[in-house]
Amino acid sequence: MEKVREYWGKFLNWFSPLPLWKKFVVLGLPILLMVTLLGIAYLATPHYSVLFSNLDPSTIQSVEYTLSRMGVDYNIDYKKGIVYV
Repeated sequence: MEKVREYWGKFLNWFSPLPLWKKFVVLGLPILLMVTLLGIAYLATPHYSVLFSNLDPSTIQSVEYTLSRMGVDYNIDYKKGIVYV
């Protein structure tokens, strides 16, 4: 914990005399980078909606077969009987 305080003190000694615009750059660029990466990760992941729920296993197999034949991206929760597209 003492090392953290030491490094924090060194950072503040370096950061304090910077002009305001450089402080914005030093703090803003990492924040902007994180927001950009999180946005890309959010947009890159598929978002599914419920198509059917409370289905029995034989019906799920029929739906799965039909969706795969149609080329639809889907996800199935077999325990709950839910089909997501």
